Amino acid sequence: MLNIPRQQVVVRRQDRLMRELSRCEAQLQGWLSQSPRNLKLFRKDPLAAMRAAGLKIDDDLMCELEQVLKSIAGKLK
Repeated sequence: MLNIPRQQVVVRRQDRLMRELSRCEAQLQGWLSQSPRNLKLFRKDPLAAMRAAGLKIDDDLMCELEQVLKSIAGKLK
């Protein structure tokens, strides 16, 4: 069994998530610019909008993004 410190694992996942989001940014921006409804959906539910835009992001990364967004939303309350 590998003995990789938890902090390194978290950083690697965050790096992967950021790379995937950067890779899909232009596609998402194009989808958002197509319709005011798309913008409204993104403001209301970013994950649903990203799925509706057809972004090719692994489900595990989408789940991780969901956790990050929930954490941020919880801190804003």
